[in-house]
Amino acid sequence: MIDNDRRRSATIDKDRQLQFDAHNETRKALESHNARMTRHERELTPRALLVGALIGAVLALANLSMGLKTGWNESGNITASILGFAAFAAVSRWLSSPYSPLENCITQTTATSAGAMAFTSGLVTTFPAFSMLGIESPAALIALWGASMAVLGILAGALIQRRLIHEERLPFPTGTAVSKLVSTMHRSGQEAVRQAVVLIAVAVGALVFTVFRDEPSIALIPAILSPAWTIAGFSLAQLTVAVQLSPMLGAIGVLIGARLGVSLLLGGLIAWCGLAPRLLERGIVASAEYTEVVGWLVWPGVGLMVSAAFTSAILQLVALRRRGSGDEAPECGDATDVAEVEGPLRIARGRERRVWATLGLLASLGMVGVGWALGAPVWLLVLVLPLTLLSASIAARGAGATDIAPSGPVAQITQVGAGLIVPGALAPNLIAASAAFGVTSQAVQTLWNLKATHLLRGSMRAALWAQLIGSMVGLAVVVPAYVVLSEASALGGPALPCPGSHVWKAMAETLAQGASAIPLGAQPALWAALGLGVLLALGESYTKSRWLPSPIAMGIAFVTPGFFAVTIGLGSVLMGLASAFRPTWTARWGSSIAVGGIVGESLAGVMLAAMSAL
Repeated sequence: MIDNDRRRSATIDKDRQLQFDAHNETRKALESHNARMTRHERELTPRALLVGALIGAVLALANLSMGLKTGWNESGNITASILGFAAFAAVSRWLSSPYSPLENCITQTTATSAGAMAFTSGLVTTFPAFSMLGIESPAALIALWGASMAVLGILAGALIQRRLIHEERLPFPTGTAVSKLVSTMHRSGQEAVRQAVVLIAVAVGALVFTVFRDEPSIALIPAILSPAWTIAGFSLAQLTVAVQLSPMLGAIGVLIGARLGVSLLLGGLIAWCGLAPRLLERGIVASAEYTEVVGWLVWPGVGLMVSAAFTSAILQLVALRRRGSGDEAPECGDATDVAEVEGPLRIARGRERRVWATLGLLASLGMVGVGWALGAPVWLLVLVLPLTLLSASIAARGAGATDIAPSGPVAQITQVGAGLIVPGALAPNLIAASAAFGVTSQAVQTLWNLKATHLLRGSMRAALWAQLIGSMVGLAVVVPAYVVLSEASALGGPALPCPGSHVWKAMAETLAQGASAIPLGAQPALWAALGLGVLLALGESYTKSRWLPSPIAMGIAFVTPGFFAVTIGLGSVLMGLASAFRPTWTARWGSSIAVGGIVGESLAGVMLAAMSAL
């Protein structure tokens, strides 16, 4: 009897212990879940998102304007990090809780995702090319295409981040730099505040300068300065060779450095002082109108850019292959950057994963629907869809190792493939290239931001939602701005030369029409440029010379007015001289001054275009 009672008592005690253990495990799981949710919510705060959206809107406008004029863009990661920190530092005494490093990371993630949307949505490449070909693209279709590209790009980044960031530990230098900058600012951030003040002051000055230059009713500043010289009977002004009083173009020269700036200047002199007068003198080109001359010059310019880009991409892939498949991680700064990160990266679970899957399905349908509406067959779009993930993976690996994403060459490979599959048509190969380029651009930006989040031990889930929110903010800004700018100035004209679109348009015409698309006399120039582009790209890779001309920069000079190359080149030369005589001052303030100039003129341009449209 006593033994039975003991056994019963032992059984009860065992059951109680099991219940206690189960309760304890449940409590620990709930505490862990709550801790994660608290951290997630502490990062993805409304204030961090709001400031990121505001900064991102400005970056988006700047990149749209700069992209339509020069084909270049600024990722804005460093700028957004500094501006976000400075904004909250200015109101810190009124904050209920300090602005954390993880919030700072969310702010820059939101901002840079918005800033990338001019390129992701095809507003700097695809749709201007369509416009130059006489194909109209309604704003609603552009917006749907941009939203689809953004979602697919973010999902592509999320799918490949585990392999590239956690397993192979690629450095993604921009992301690594952001994590270090954010950590440093939150330890001692007065310098960041000073940088932000200078940037904003220069932006305001550039905005006022541009208004007094471009607004007819109060135009006090000349737009162009050109000496009264002639070449073959044509004035330099007719040949577009001049200095434009442009804060943006001068600032671009400051940012790109002496080598690229001098390369632009060299390309501009060859194109507009060498080739253009001879073409006009011999009657190969009918008039000195910019659109007439650039219709010929675009072919050697495209030859330089495409051959150099393909050669560089191939060399980059070969170098990555030699590094192995991740057995030895590339270096990415201090050892602690990689050693002290969290375990496996988890992006989404349960219902959240289903939400992302639904968004991916809707984005895929949106891509197919818009592509079909613009003239691409559905079966081609279905074929291209999985190839966009492959394109993103290739470009992301390059960006992870070198910080340079070969998005353009990867997109052009897709364009060539589509042109061969659907010969004789312009729209299908342009749409295929746009899909590859858009997804790749947003995927690379996502991975830069995820790398920064990873090193700061932030929530990847929060970063992805910030990336999505930022992309929608950017889309809401750039589509109306694009419509306003395109109505105010002809796309492909001297005000908005759209160099990136010229490349895609020329490729599309060649694939659709063959050699007949190339104007008289341009074919030998194209072949010579293709060879020169390969040689210069090989020289860049193997000699590492500081003064070997950049074929990409030279090619851009062929498809933009001469005053672009002259002004940007002068900006880079002045920056080089300042660096030689005042290196400390230049290193400290140069980037902030340059970004301020770009932002100010971009905002003024959109504002004046909107006023003229009213």
